Amino acid sequence: MAYSPHLSDSDIVFYGKLTGYTVKYGYCDAGNEYLADKFSISIPTVTRRIARLEKHGFITVEFIKTQEGTERKIWLNCAVNAPKPKPASKPKKQPAKKAPKPLSNLEIYPDQLNVEAWHNWLEYRRDELRFSFKTAKSETTAINKLIKDSNGDWQLQADMIEASIANGYKGIFKPKQQRPTGQATTHMSLAGQATQQACSNILDEMFGGQA
Repeated sequence: MAYSPHLSDSDIVFYGKLTGYTVKYGYCDAGNEYLADKFSISIPTVTRRIARLEKHGFITVEFIKTQEGTERKIWLNCAVNAPKPKPASKPKKQPAKKAPKPLSNLEIYPDQLNVEAWHNWLEYRRDELRFSFKTAKSETTAINKLIKDSNGDWQLQADMIEASIANGYKGIFKPKQQRPTGQATTHMSLAGQATQQACSNILDEMFGGQA
């Protein structure tokens, strides 16, 4: 696969894995859910990576209608966007390549954190928003907020992160609590009953016993 400045390292690794599923038929017909399970990533991540590979010409996605429904075929485009060789020039001293920054600043996570979902969030922020936590302290603060908002519920953390990614949010937001239907009406009804009873008691004290 040719190098492309438009793709992240994760996209290139995904392309390499995808190649293995095209050996038998010359194309890959696996769905996003299957690929997400095999590659240990989320379904939205699979969708984004396929879209980027197709956008920059590394794959062709074909949809074919069949009696069972719609079938998708992913074809690999060989040697696409390969850079043209540059004319020979005087050798220059190449600067040392910087080691890629790790996805996370932390090595140990709290037990209440869904680590897989958190890594999906970090990957989304890096690849889509071009942003990552600069210090372990800032990342720890965000983790503690997520744990607090989810009460340490792993599934709720995964749902919050998936929803934030799907909506293109820059942060993870706590789900809005919906007020039960009829709650306000019930409170007003009780208040009205109390007022009515108080008025009745006053009238009884003022006019009680009079014919």
